[in-house]
Amino acid sequence: MNNVTMSGESVIDTTEMQRRAPAVPQETSAYVVLGTNRAPAQYPLAGFFPDDGGTEEAGISLVHMAAQDSAKVGDLLTFTAWILNATNLVLTDVSLHLCSFTNELGEQLNYRTEPQTVEFVRRTLGPRQALKYCFSYVVTERDLEEPGLLISALRADLVMPGRGRVFSECDALISVAVPSVLSLP
Repeated sequence: MNNVTMSGESVIDTTEMQRRAPAVPQETSAYVVLGTNRAPAQYPLAGFFPDDGGTEEAGISLVHMAAQDSAKVGDLLTFTAWILNATNLVLTDVSLHLCSFTNELGEQLNYRTEPQTVEFVRRTLGPRQALKYCFSYVVTERDLEEPGLLISALRADLVMPGRGRVFSECDALISVAVPSVLSLP
């Protein structure tokens, strides 16, 4: 696989990824189970649509996932997002937007690390390439005060030749729970 690193994110040739990857259903905004060496996890995969709510654009996807399904205080969480172009088109003005990152209390959280601001906007994505973005966060005691989810929400938009601007949204979810207290006899 060709992999060119650029300031913390990557542009990836997806040709090799397609040969190795299992077939993924063409459902939009669905959670897709992929086989890995570890327990199966759910990975959100979202399609791109025109602003008028028209038909999904085939071959272009936004994927946003967490490296683990659940977390406890002190865990370093890693989130990865990809904008995938499996078409023969050059996509322009490709932008990724951080919509929100919240805990179950609805509090806005801040990533510990994230790509530089310039890497989020006005990118070009060639045929059969992907843009990769990585984020991290350390779980705090406050995040576990109310058991539930940490939710990282992203939005992406880009311009397709002959179609104009298209949009996508995708969330990554991590379950957090208060450790159970053992009762002794």
